[in-house]
Amino acid sequence: MLKKNKAQKAPKAPKVKKHKGKIVGLVILGIVVLAVVGGSVYYKYMYSKAYVQAVMDINMTWVLSDSSSEGVIQDAATQNIYWDATSDITEVYVKKGDTVAVGDKLFQYDTESLELQVEQAKLSLDVANYNLSVAKQTLENTGKATIVPSEKAQEEEIKKIDKQNEEALKKAEEETEANQEKANAEYKAAHELTYTGITTNATGTGTEADPWVYTCNDESAIISQSTVQEFIDKSEWAVLKGNRTDENGASVPYEYKIGGVPFTSEYRLVATMKDYSFTPVTPVVPTETKYPEYDPKGLTENEKKEQTASDEIGIKKAENAVKSAQINLDDAKRRLSEATVTAKIAGVVLTMGDYKNPPQDGSAFITISSQNGLAVTGYVSELQLDSMKEGDEIAINSWESGAYATATITEVSSYPAANYDGWSNGNSNVSWYPYTAYIENADGFKTGEYVQISKVMEENTDAIVLEKIYVRSDDNGNYVLADNGKGRLVKKPVTVKNTSESEYVQITDGLTLDDMIAFPYGSKAKEGIKTTTQMSVFDMLF
Repeated sequence: MLKKNKAQKAPKAPKVKKHKGKIVGLVILGIVVLAVVGGSVYYKYMYSKAYVQAVMDINMTWVLSDSSSEGVIQDAATQNIYWDATSDITEVYVKKGDTVAVGDKLFQYDTESLELQVEQAKLSLDVANYNLSVAKQTLENTGKATIVPSEKAQEEEIKKIDKQNEEALKKAEEETEANQEKANAEYKAAHELTYTGITTNATGTGTEADPWVYTCNDESAIISQSTVQEFIDKSEWAVLKGNRTDENGASVPYEYKIGGVPFTSEYRLVATMKDYSFTPVTPVVPTETKYPEYDPKGLTENEKKEQTASDEIGIKKAENAVKSAQINLDDAKRRLSEATVTAKIAGVVLTMGDYKNPPQDGSAFITISSQNGLAVTGYVSELQLDSMKEGDEIAINSWESGAYATATITEVSSYPAANYDGWSNGNSNVSWYPYTAYIENADGFKTGEYVQISKVMEENTDAIVLEKIYVRSDDNGNYVLADNGKGRLVKKPVTVKNTSESEYVQITDGLTLDDMIAFPYGSKAKEGIKTTTQMSVFDMLF
């Protein structure tokens, strides 16, 4: 029985794998890799350069142009005039109870003594400037001083040269002696007649009574030391006989006995019976090492460094002395210009001292009280003291009522306040001086209230004020990190001055508005690193 064939199944189509997802994943991965690599390259490129910016772009001159402080309104405006103990009062124009207007004469100081004080102050300034010039010249001379070895090193060098010269002299003497011996040998070989035996050309038995007798027919004949030594060693005697030519040219017989004494090369017998010595050779001149000539005014490297530091301190002291002398001169000129003391406010003379016996307890010589208006007491930083003078106007704002008024400064104290820290500026390292101002129109203000006092001064556009963080210091002083003009960071020395704002300093020397400086902290804050004016993301963040 035939089996039925089972129906054959159609072959299945091969499965198609889906690669689309993997391709997309690879593309994304490539983008990520490129981003990481590119970011890494950019990071390394930017991280290797220091960002610099122009000083003018970060200059904060407003710090110098704004002056503000806290003040208190007082009951009545008063003007206290204190006696200047350095001057004499020659005339008084008012008395207690008098009514005075602004500008009225109160009293007169002796102008002759004040003029003398000005001249003395000028002389002191001249002396201070001269001392400064001497200090600068001293530093310049130190810079030109020759560097010399230390005293110990000089002694060692001299000993070394002494030894070299001794060795050179010894070598020269040895060479001279060798040359002499060579010359002697050459002469001996050419001229010496040597007798090799005691019986050669001789008669006799060698005793003192019957010596050996040698006949010398050559006037230049020499008997050798070895032959003579044979006579001496054997205690034998010998006689040299011959003829020599005298000074007249005649032949004269001679006889010379040998025996009993050493016969060295220095004393050779010749036919003429004269002591003979070889012609000396020219001595060898030693090569002498010259001794160094040290500058008696020279300094060792350490001495020069120490002297330079000392000279720089001397310059700083001299500069301070010049500043002090200038302040004294300015003060003397001010007192001379203010020799005639006038009223700053209108009012009544409440107190009047005796000008022939002025008060010595610190109390006012004259006190004027205003019949109208109020007064305000404020404070000014020592850094801005020169900008607040009697007669200047200030602005006053009431925190309570919002009232606004102007006031005229009538007095600025010569002494700082003991318990005031400058609330508005926060610089605890400076002193604050109290001053009083007269408010003629005091509407809206009341006694005892606190007010804000401000004085806006003309801005100095040439000044440079930076955040203190941009200035660093080392053993050589203050500096900023600046571009050297060739794309590299260098330390640039600067001179700084404090401001009323504790976080800012004024650059008084060493920097211009066009200089490019860098933030002086971080891994890129070092000399020699390349600079860029392109700010990176990392510079923005940090």
